[in-house]
Parts: sequence; C-alpha cells; structure tokens
Amino acid sequence: MFGLRRARAAMRLDAANRAFTKAYAARIAAERRRDCRDLHHTRAALQRARTEQVAAELAYAALSPKPLHA
Repeated sequence: MFGLRRARAAMRLDAANRAFTKAYAARIAAERRRDCRDLHHTRAALQRARTEQVAAELAYAALSPKPLHA
C-alpha cells in the first residue's frame, strides 16, 4: 500500500518541480521584456508553484523512509 502512495507522492513532487521550473522561466522572460502585467501574473504563478512544490515535498517526506535531501 505504501509503495503506491510513495509512487504517487514522487510523481506529484516531480510534476511540482517541473511546474516551478516552467513558472520560473516565464518569470525571467517577463523580467527581460519588462512587461508589468506579465510580471504580476508570473509572480502569482511562481508563488502557487512554490506552494505546491513545498506541499509535495512534505507529502513525499512523510512516506519516505529516509530524508528527502540526504
């Protein structure tokens, strides 16, 4: 049972990491263009992606037998 939960948590963490990377790249591109409206949207997306990333890390760490960053 824990194997399936751990696999789901690992997939969620991987997806969260990819979403954060994508949001960060969009933020850097908006900063280069100096687009104020796009800066606001990318900032919000970056915050949501980071929140999801932290939640996914905690969910994975709760099911993992060893520390996440060991």
